[in-house]
Amino acid sequence: MSGTAPLATPPLLRLPDELLADIAKQLPPFVIGGAKEWRSRLAFENACRRIRAIVRPVRCRDVTIIPTGQFVLQRIQLLRDYSQHLRELSVEWNGGSGPSLHPLVDAFAYTLRLHAPTIAIRAKVEHSSALEFKNLSKLVHLQIPHGIFLPTVPSLPALHELRIIRLEAVDVVRIANCFAQSLESLVFDTIAAPTSTQDLPVLLPHLHTIRCNSRAMSSLYLADYFSAQTPIETIAVHASILIDNNAFMRDLKRFTASQHRQSLKRIHFFRACGYLHFSDATDTAACASERLGVHEQDFWRWYAPHRQWINDNGIDVTVDFRHGPDEYLETDE
Repeated sequence: MSGTAPLATPPLLRLPDELLADIAKQLPPFVIGGAKEWRSRLAFENACRRIRAIVRPVRCRDVTIIPTGQFVLQRIQLLRDYSQHLRELSVEWNGGSGPSLHPLVDAFAYTLRLHAPTIAIRAKVEHSSALEFKNLSKLVHLQIPHGIFLPTVPSLPALHELRIIRLEAVDVVRIANCFAQSLESLVFDTIAAPTSTQDLPVLLPHLHTIRCNSRAMSSLYLADYFSAQTPIETIAVHASILIDNNAFMRDLKRFTASQHRQSLKRIHFFRACGYLHFSDATDTAACASERLGVHEQDFWRWYAPHRQWINDNGIDVTVDFRHGPDEYLETDE
């Protein structure tokens, strides 16, 4: 009696689900606009149904689109198959001869099936007109490089956090017109000194957190931009805002004095040494006593004159000095 020996299970399929998921995390980023990467990703994902079920939710959480031709608008339709797993969609737009952002953004409402709570648009050139972000009713986080990308009419009813590189007075007014009913957190690199406009200050009734990442700012202009009814509770700023400068604290006192009931509860100051140490313990120790240590000493020296007012108003202060590049630092809250 002759028979066929059963096929041996391939080594890859003998691995546990957790290890297959870890392998998926090590694959190149999911990029639409790079055909070679797209094919390599599909080859692994489509090995079998078990691998597809494990890999797809991991690989499709973060997707980057690089619009380099009209083919991107056609292939973005493939996101419909993955949108239930999508959590962050990034668009790297360089302008030039590539497709306009308008049809690309318009396609999101159809292809994403409203599952992506975060969209980040990174553009090296300024766009010519606003993006309206139609029918993205579940979008929670939006990142844009410039106020010119802001929509002109109320939209994104679930938007809780907006990140923008530079804020102008007109941008703050537009933010209030579009997102007043939902915006809770506003993050920016720089904010321009306010211009005279009858539309300022604005009321953002749900805005609780403001974060400024720039080392060069001297004030956040809270009293000029935001009405006393805006319930700002937390401010996060680069620690250098206090060094040889009282404008930040003057503005803070003006804003809190204008409120019937003070909303500000905490200020978070952050700064890094500005160097990559690559796990060099000796260099790190030297930095702690020299570069980073000097930054910290400067901060506490300039903080001292304001300590009494901060304590009298019940404001909690947290400070984060760490090693590494002196750029955007997430709070640990």
